[in-house]
Amino acid sequence: LLTGVLPPVHGLRHRDATALAPGLPTLAERLARAGWRTVAFAGGGYVDEPFGFARGFQSFHSRYETFGDQLARVEAWLAGAPDEPTFLFLHTY
Repeated sequence: LLTGVLPPVHGLRHRDATALAPGLPTLAERLARAGWRTVAFAGGGYVDEPFGFARGFQSFHSRYETFGDQLARVEAWLAGAPDEPTFLFLHTY
């Protein structure tokens, strides 16, 4: 979803994940280069910084918490967000 390519190309596969291929651009990187604000709220697990998912995000939050707690953090962030083009990625389990 964030790279537009299949697992054999981007390098991440369930259970033997290492990290995204270094030269592969992500959606967040492309949008950030185009002037968008990029922020992610992720539920941890494999969608986390060590696996390359933070690439291109100006702000990347990853925690193991309930969906309600995560949604409250996202809503609080949105309430104070500036009025500018924004890509907000919300991942939860």
